[in-house]
Amino acid sequence: MHSIFLMRNIRSIFLCVTVTIAAGCENSPTELLLVKPSSPVDSEIAQDIVGMLGNDAAVSILLTDLAQSDASALDALTSGAADIALVSNNIGSAGG
Repeated sequence: MHSIFLMRNIRSIFLCVTVTIAAGCENSPTELLLVKPSSPVDSEIAQDIVGMLGNDAAVSILLTDLAQSDASALDALTSGAADIALVSNNIGSAGG
């Protein structure tokens, strides 16, 4: 029960932060690319996030075709290949 409540909160917070960031940028892209997580639980959350935004939303989130590990997802963000990544907070930081 506790994990379901936590996942719902994470989804809501993630969506709010994403929309707020996108709306705050004057020349923001209308499509944001979310790296598909390799973890089944995180992948389900990512699918839910993509489905939360309706067709009338100013921002749409697209999911990558291939799932990536947390480290690869962070690399995709760093290189500019993706806009958003949902990663576990139990991996070490890349520094910087």
